[in-house]
Amino acid sequence: MQTSVRREKIRFDSGGARCAAWHYPSANGSCVVMAGGFGVTKEPGTDRFAERFARAGFGVLAFDYRHLGESGGQPRQVARVGEQLADWRAAIARARSLPGVDPRAVAAWGFSLSGGHLLRVAAREPGLAAVVAQTPAVGGW
Repeated sequence: MQTSVRREKIRFDSGGARCAAWHYPSANGSCVVMAGGFGVTKEPGTDRFAERFARAGFGVLAFDYRHLGESGGQPRQVARVGEQLADWRAAIARARSLPGVDPRAVAAWGFSLSGGHLLRVAAREPGLAAVVAQTPAVGGW
């Protein structure tokens, strides 16, 4: 039986809204920033992945975009690409400021729409240590 990993709820500001996140402390100075796919909150979208990273010693900041989940913002249940890109930048900045995190050891992980966002985020955040864009949504709109 696996033991649960320790996490705490934290918040950070993005575009006038308070974004909700889970922070799993780092044991090795790193932090993986994570978000779910289109309209998916952190609970079903990142929980199992975040726990595995945390068990391996990585810190994790798993967040909900504004307008979704535990984050603030009106209206509710909408996905605005420009705002979500700003939320990524704010989440990465918050991860770099977390205790025990080396700002040069911050990575980003996302799937579906979040994975597609990461292609743009990575181009504008050259200091990211790594980016994992799992089945990224990159076409369509």
